[in-house]
Amino acid sequence: MMKGDKMGVDNGKAIKFGYYAIVATLLTGAGIMIFDNHYYNDSISILLIFAAYIFQGFYDLYRSLKDGTKKWTFFHILYILFAISVLVWGITKVF
Repeated sequence: MMKGDKMGVDNGKAIKFGYYAIVATLLTGAGIMIFDNHYYNDSISILLIFAAYIFQGFYDLYRSLKDGTKKWTFFHILYILFAISVLVWGITKVF
């Protein structure tokens, strides 16, 4: 095994760990904000959930590029663009 191969494996683990940490943080924050007494936080928590969807789309895009499934790459890009547009639309409505 070459040194470059081991670095690729470690890089994949780091990306996977970072993805899970960010999504878990966003979803935990959204869950806390949904169940508090302030109704304004409900809309912010929905925006956090869409931000988690965006990170899921980026991670799925990374996996599809890494696996070499080119036809799914287009759908992942569309998914990311749709989630970003909904997030931007939501931000303009909330703030």
